[in-house]
Amino acid sequence: MAPLPDMVNLDFCEWLKAKVTSGEWSGFSERNTRERTKIWFMEKANEYFNANRHSAEDTEKLKTRLLDWLCDTKSDRYFDNNIKYKCLILPFGVDSDIHKELMTEWHDVLHKISGNFLDIYYAENDFERSCYKIIGEMKSIPQNGIINKLPCILLWEENIGRFDTVNINKLEVDDIFEVIGKIVASIKAKKTLERIIEEAQQVSVDCVERNRNTASNIDYRQFVSEVNNAISRIDGSVEIDKKQKASFIHIMRYSINGGSDEDQLKNVSRIRKLLRFLAGCGLRVVVENLFRMLLE
Repeated sequence: MAPLPDMVNLDFCEWLKAKVTSGEWSGFSERNTRERTKIWFMEKANEYFNANRHSAEDTEKLKTRLLDWLCDTKSDRYFDNNIKYKCLILPFGVDSDIHKELMTEWHDVLHKISGNFLDIYYAENDFERSCYKIIGEMKSIPQNGIINKLPCILLWEENIGRFDTVNINKLEVDDIFEVIGKIVASIKAKKTLERIIEEAQQVSVDCVERNRNTASNIDYRQFVSEVNNAISRIDGSVEIDKKQKASFIHIMRYSINGGSDEDQLKNVSRIRKLLRFLAGCGLRVVVENLFRMLLE
């Protein structure tokens, strides 16, 4: 996981790498960016902002945050060739709550999944913004190649301009977890970008179909009963510490509120996500009945 002060930081890094790759700036070491002087970065930032026509008011604010980030060790990771793949998660504005939940409440889980195989970039000030607005400000991304593919996970290897995408329309948070998990597994297996995308896209399609079937096949009253049973088992478990118990129980209680079809679908999806997390922590036995109902 790789938070950014602003998405313009990513755009600047791609612009910088393009200059290096073209040979325009010989002698520049991508992996030792923090060793460059702040004056050098200021010169390059001025050149970037002049070339990309940001307003004068925005430029100074963005430039200040960009320079602080570039002169910090956090920026080194972007230029580390050992971390081969990078991505952005770009939902519709109406789904901004999904984006925020992924990057805040489930940040640690995503970070563990992605490891040093995939960096997921995001800027907190983009949580409420439409993917169209975000992409429109990214000069390094060919606009005619991305607009009709939104919402998506945008994945690239060495150059963001040679990206590919996985559609995430109609996916819930836990579905996006599953897609990212598949992407990481394929990266670990050293598959090509084309194959990585193909397999991740199939997971996305399968998730949409599964969600449709799950919503229609589950006895919701039984679901609520099993959630309450799981709450009791979690509360009595000696394998889960008090802080985790409080968090899990809160999510479960929250997830049996609301009676509309739309609420029920969201509730089931939220619990499925939590069950996967519990199983990943070796705690499936605590919620075995609920796990079998929703995930087998």
